[in-house]
Amino acid sequence: MIETLLFTQFADKKTLIVKQLPSNRSRTAFERSMKPIEALRNKIAHASEYANTPEHSRELCKTVRELLQLEIAQLQMKGQLR
Repeated sequence: MIETLLFTQFADKKTLIVKQLPSNRSRTAFERSMKPIEALRNKIAHASEYANTPEHSRELCKTVRELLQLEIAQLQMKGQLR
């Protein structure tokens, strides 16, 4: 399964995650939280300058923090992190 997942597009990965969301998690909120993550991914994947100004650097840091918070929440839901 992991090997197959490596060859999927970002949008496909989002779809798989949405299907796995717990019933108490808002799909709209999840998709909203993914927008800056996807934008960062696109900038990095297409080799453009993604942190070339102080403002862009702050946005990058904010997006990375939000991504980490999502990961922490996921681990907490699985009981792997307190």
